[in-house]
Amino acid sequence: MRNRDFLGYLALTFMAIAFGAAVYYASFAPHVFRIAVPVAGSEPAQLFAAMSGAFRREHTRARLVVETYDTNEEIIAAIESGKVDLAVARSDRPLPRGALGVLEVQEMTTLILVRPDLKVESFADLKGKRIGEVTRSAPGLGVFAELLAFNRMSPSDVKVEAYRYPQALVTAVEEKKLDGVFLVSPRGARPLAELVRAMQHAFEGEPKIVPLKEAKAIATRLPALEAGEIAAGELSANPAIPAEATPTLTFPVLLMARQTLDNNAVQELTRQAFNVRSALTGSHPMAARLAALETERGATFAVHPGAAIYYDASETTLLEKYSDMLWLLLFGFSTIVSALVWFLRRLFPQQRELMRSDHNELVALLANVRSAKDPAVLDAAENRIDQIVAEISKLSFDGKIDQEQQPAFEMIIERIQKVIEDRRRDLSL
Repeated sequence: MRNRDFLGYLALTFMAIAFGAAVYYASFAPHVFRIAVPVAGSEPAQLFAAMSGAFRREHTRARLVVETYDTNEEIIAAIESGKVDLAVARSDRPLPRGALGVLEVQEMTTLILVRPDLKVESFADLKGKRIGEVTRSAPGLGVFAELLAFNRMSPSDVKVEAYRYPQALVTAVEEKKLDGVFLVSPRGARPLAELVRAMQHAFEGEPKIVPLKEAKAIATRLPALEAGEIAAGELSANPAIPAEATPTLTFPVLLMARQTLDNNAVQELTRQAFNVRSALTGSHPMAARLAALETERGATFAVHPGAAIYYDASETTLLEKYSDMLWLLLFGFSTIVSALVWFLRRLFPQQRELMRSDHNELVALLANVRSAKDPAVLDAAENRIDQIVAEISKLSFDGKIDQEQQPAFEMIIERIQKVIEDRRRDLSL
């Protein structure tokens, strides 16, 4: 075996190994997602850390690497710059560019509580008041900014003070530094109950909930926000706070994915997130709030195609799953075969060189028989032609010869035989 042929077989072996590895990777290798979540210790951070552990224990193909960020703006910047693949983002603020929704993490409710002695009947009555907010970003953004704009108020009309932690806001209330608080949190969250108790003790009365009467109008202008209500007694049963249902604004927190992520990978992530939801609910109640996004035309949020496939269950067969690949093979078959033949010829040049050598010998025989003056030369030429024909026939039978090359041999052999006949006739005269 020639060294070049050995190298050709070795290259084919490595190609087969690489192809097998690629098939294995595409079929079984896990999809690793880096996910940006709010500050460490927050409910979303704890939930997705637990989800990451559940994925590993279940040996799922979806894996999460949790990265925490201080502010929503930092989370948005991380996914837009490609540092992370997924992000937990508030929908009351601009969503990241180049990202699509995967699922709803939780619904946030807007709540404004004020001192019981204040005559505040609407948001507009907060003008000149000191309002505390738990945020790591600039205060007064999102829903609060929309309320200001709708009531034709400027940010300076309400003095909003930012607190990094809920407990710091509770302390400020207990020290009577504030006239009220602005909260955006899930229903039933622990800070809500703590703030209600703090205001009860600090001001010796039941705090007032400011009704957001403009909720429906704002929700009409901004589809990301929805008009909702705080049910009677939702914050306290005795006494009932609020005494009656109070209008408010709600919006979802979304899990977003970069638009360029593979559809199959996002589909697997979505499936596994809902698969482990029940198991996580006991230790992380927030898991029960995970919800599917609407995929119908006209839905509020654009959904990643991979998540939409899971929700709509539209990809159920192998043919549908690999339709693009099948179309490529169908229309590109001839090109693929030609490329493969060319590649094999480059790897195994021995037969090609043999054919070229035989063809060159036939060309030389043609010149020899033309000038032959001895019948023995013609006999030797015929014997050699018979040998070459036998070799070509065997190669053709074994499938080791390009059928397109045979006409060239047939033509020159036929020409040599014609010249031999002519030379025999001339020599016999």
